[in-house]
Amino acid sequence: MEACDMIEKCGFLLRYSPTNELACRGFVNRYCKGELKDQCKRKAFKMANGTPPPDNMLPTGIYLSGN
Repeated sequence: MEACDMIEKCGFLLRYSPTNELACRGFVNRYCKGELKDQCKRKAFKMANGTPPPDNMLPTGIYLSGN
């Protein structure tokens, strides 16, 4: 399966991958390159609003607190 076209500029991955590589790799495997690619809430947010979501929004749509 081809990777999401937004993977290289995803604010979530750019911000959190350096410190949480294992967790981010799981999201990438499932949402960016896997079976949940069409269910990414970050991508849906950008399509609906024309701007990227906050960096602390997970692909599931849940926001990380304290960030």
